[in-house]
Amino acid sequence: NVDDVSGPQYVSEYYRRAYSYLYQYLHKRQAQVVIVHNEDASYQGNGTFLWYWQPSFDEDGIIHSYQKVEKPITVSFVFDKARFQATDVMVINPKKLTNICIDKFKTFQFIPDMHPKTYLVNTKSILKNKLEEFHDDENVVIKSVDSDGGEEVFIGKKSNFKDTFTYPLVVQDFIDGSAGVPGLCEGPHDLRVAVFDGEALYGRLRLPPRGGLISN
Repeated sequence: NVDDVSGPQYVSEYYRRAYSYLYQYLHKRQAQVVIVHNEDASYQGNGTFLWYWQPSFDEDGIIHSYQKVEKPITVSFVFDKARFQATDVMVINPKKLTNICIDKFKTFQFIPDMHPKTYLVNTKSILKNKLEEFHDDENVVIKSVDSDGGEEVFIGKKSNFKDTFTYPLVVQDFIDGSAGVPGLCEGPHDLRVAVFDGEALYGRLRLPPRGGLISN
């Protein structure tokens, strides 16, 4: 999120540090990095924006503030974190890849062998029929296809689901991670590994609150 007065606002300290490290990495390689946003108001086409923000760093190399620069800038490419719509400048990641990543059913279709059994559900009646395939005593996973941050995610017995989510939904078999990962954690978890060109770059372990199953 970006505020016109103070600049980008991070949802957690984790993201502040992650973007700080990205900035530092790029600056060491002599790249100029700026924050741009509000495409409808600021984007002029062909990579040009009417204004931008420059980060300032503390002594530990962590971003602590931004300065808004109210003059046009033309960028070589956009690292898209807000569903940038323009097609007249290079965008990373490409829109096709972004759509695969933000739509949970498209993700399933792209790599079905790495998912549990997954259904796309467009209506309440279809949801009711699909839930009949699950036993009353087993957990089921229900998610809105484009939600994030743990929003509109349900894991539990089907009788406890309150049908207030935004359709379409995905309904999935539950993968029981209660055994944990030896040497890393005990109990339910979410272990994510970033892989680029076949090489595992880093991993992130997320744990749900005690007694819970959702770890976002």
